[in-house]
Amino acid sequence: MAPAARSNPAVKAVLRASFPAFKGRRVEVQQWTKPVWVTAHWDEGTKDDVVILDPARGIGRMETVGAPWTNPHGTLAQVEQPVGSIMVVLHHFANLQSVTIVVRPNPALPVPALMAGLVA
Repeated sequence: MAPAARSNPAVKAVLRASFPAFKGRRVEVQQWTKPVWVTAHWDEGTKDDVVILDPARGIGRMETVGAPWTNPHGTLAQVEQPVGSIMVVLHHFANLQSVTIVVRPNPALPVPALMAGLVA
């Protein structure tokens, strides 16, 4: 994972579209390589909230996961990210917050403007 500057216009736009109230400093950007495991429910002071952004259509949606007692992995959940999307994970650990931005461009299409500032 690579730390990202909060002053990066693409990072600002992604945070504004996904978690506008986020005021933390720690932001990391990474390229998608496989589905991401998140802590979908509070577990000993830790929880992750996930938003999937579709920059081509300007649509964002909050990912929801079933109750931990119906999930074979308990509070953990695997999030599959669609091709051409940006996944934003807000990590809560006690009173600290950080964000991981996961970029998964579609190799068959040009990189959308929102994603261009995040892709190396």
